[in-house]
Amino acid sequence: MSDSLPPAGWFPHPSDPTVEQWWDGNEWTAYARPTVVADSTVSGPAATPEVAVTATKGRIGCFGVNVIMLGLAAMVGIGVFLVQSFDDPVISPSCDTSMADAADVAELNNDRELLRTATGCSTADEWVAALKAHPGAGALTTYTDEDAHGLLALLCVKASDTELCADASQRGLLDFELDDPRLEDL
Repeated sequence: MSDSLPPAGWFPHPSDPTVEQWWDGNEWTAYARPTVVADSTVSGPAATPEVAVTATKGRIGCFGVNVIMLGLAAMVGIGVFLVQSFDDPVISPSCDTSMADAADVAELNNDRELLRTATGCSTADEWVAALKAHPGAGALTTYTDEDAHGLLALLCVKASDTELCADASQRGLLDFELDDPRLEDL
């Protein structure tokens, strides 16, 4: 009787006929698979069930990684959109132009040009963003939100009938009511 071991390969599991276990030629491994009946008309490496299973797992794994990467890219894109949408108001061309014109005035007194920004911009957030983009429109070289809101309040004393000032009032940025008759005397 020969003590030679069987060659490496898939063999039926001794306690479960629906499972095959891999024998590496010296000992049993932890690798197992469902019992597969190979098509006898196909020969070569493609006919072995383990090659087909491995190839399928590779394609699914690669596809899964691609789907995950695409999903992450979409989430980053949406995140950038949301951050830009809520943190950085879009400055309309008319608002940007009117604020740039006010900033370009060489004289110290640019009240007339600054008043034009009240009709060029439609919201307080847009006006503040445009002022920060063109700080020369006011007297400072940089603006905090508080500084910009103070200048906006001064502007709204003279331009109380604009959409911009209505928005500033509605948001509670003004210390006065837009319909206060005393504004006409200022």
